[in-house]
Amino acid sequence: MKPILLALFAGACICSAAEKPTVYNHVNDESSAIDPLMKAALAPKFTIVDIRDPVDYVQPKPTAGRLPRIARTPTGEPLGGYVLVAFVVTAEGRATEALVLKSADERLNGIATKAMEGWRFAPATLKGVAIPTTAAQEFTFETTPTQFVQQVLEPTGGKIQRPKDWFYAEGHRGPVYMWTLSREDTTGNKPYTTGVRIQTFTGVKNGTGKTARQFVLDFVAAKKKEATKVIKTCEENDQGLFTRVCLETEEGKDHILYSLFWGTDDLDIAVISIAGTTKELWETYSPAFDKMGAFELIDMKRIEKK
Repeated sequence: MKPILLALFAGACICSAAEKPTVYNHVNDESSAIDPLMKAALAPKFTIVDIRDPVDYVQPKPTAGRLPRIARTPTGEPLGGYVLVAFVVTAEGRATEALVLKSADERLNGIATKAMEGWRFAPATLKGVAIPTTAAQEFTFETTPTQFVQQVLEPTGGKIQRPKDWFYAEGHRGPVYMWTLSREDTTGNKPYTTGVRIQTFTGVKNGTGKTARQFVLDFVAAKKKEATKVIKTCEENDQGLFTRVCLETEEGKDHILYSLFWGTDDLDIAVISIAGTTKELWETYSPAFDKMGAFELIDMKRIEKK
């Protein structure tokens, strides 16, 4: 859980019951279009004062609670969409005064604000004294992708079904070809949480001294040792040009399915497909991973033409 801290500290004032407590809005280069929305929402209950970076200020830090990614109706139907909530972190480290600023579906509002009841923070401090602060948090509730487009894997001409709003990236180097299809944008080598990565190793024997089969089996053995939990394995399955095995694991907070292939006969190629997301989101995205698992690595017609 990483709250987007916008108005970074509030000073308690000695005032009459009729006066509103003062909340100071921290303005810096990271301030965004959310600022005016939050200020307008809080203005009926607080006096908002903009300030610049205070040297003696330490922002609040989350210590407990979770940011939900899955939402369902009372009848169990999945709900997806975006919610933006402004709230106050008290001097005792609790999240209060939750106000929905934006919402794609009002049915999500209560789910978002209910989750905040369990949030706890190390409160902000000013000159070493705990103070109440204001913050905002974005919620993105996810559902199983239903729209796919065909993605060509260059330069081999292979094909895979990609969720329509997912990103595609290539990262080839020498005899190794790598394609990444992910929910998050990986531009600039940024990490992703949910996606499929396909790595193809050519000339395995020359590069490693192992057969492609042994290279794959050694990889599987290493992952079994590293895994928090091994969920399932697949026996060798002859698929024509390739033989496939699989390994499904839990590794820390992640749930991962490895599909691994080695070339048959004299085809000295090993392929490792890694489909993964968090354990919480696995049920949501596993149907998409199943669809993406039926990929074509090489366009043989293109190769025959060459």
